[in-house]
Amino acid sequence: MHIEQLSLFQHDELRDESENQRYMVLVSKLHSHYLDSYMIRAVITDKQVRDNIKNQVLRDQYGHEYVGRKSVKWARNDDFNNCLRLMPTNNSLNHVLGFKVDPVKKLLAEKRRKHYAN
Repeated sequence: MHIEQLSLFQHDELRDESENQRYMVLVSKLHSHYLDSYMIRAVITDKQVRDNIKNQVLRDQYGHEYVGRKSVKWARNDDFNNCLRLMPTNNSLNHVLGFKVDPVKKLLAEKRRKHYAN
């Protein structure tokens, strides 16, 4: 082995995956106008998010958003390979839906004011 190749085996560059605890949760995909009714298995690494997963918005590496439904307490190690890997966001479902519902509320309030003004 050449001396230049030893840099591949430096311990500070290697990551130990066993340090990160993985948790399985059930999520539903959030579309622009609706929330899917079926649940998908997903993996997260944050224990605090797992404990309060209901109505939390999670994002995958492609930017798709999912809403947490419930946590799976007992999962085998083989199950983790076939799951989505999601990262938590700071938003809840109520916060995301608030942006979509506010324009509709304003439109209804304006029509109500015009109707009763006559």
